[in-house]
Amino acid sequence: TRSDRWFVGIDDFHIGRPTRFAGEMIYRLLDAAYSYQHQLVVASQVDVTRLENLWEGAGAGYGAAIVRRVREINGAVPLQMF
Repeated sequence: TRSDRWFVGIDDFHIGRPTRFAGEMIYRLLDAAYSYQHQLVVASQVDVTRLENLWEGAGAGYGAAIVRRVREINGAVPLQMF
């Protein structure tokens, strides 16, 4: 519901096959997290540009849309760990 806040964690976001279906499902998940102001943590071993390029392989502009949703989450802070 709108009053509940959930933690959404995505690990190894750089792994996976960027099909149209996967792009649509990932975008829907991120859009819901954005719309309902859920907490979101995305972990990847590649930088944002490479993530965007990877998900562009899904077609329909998913790469830019997915990365934009991750960046627009309220309080988003990119961290480079290693």
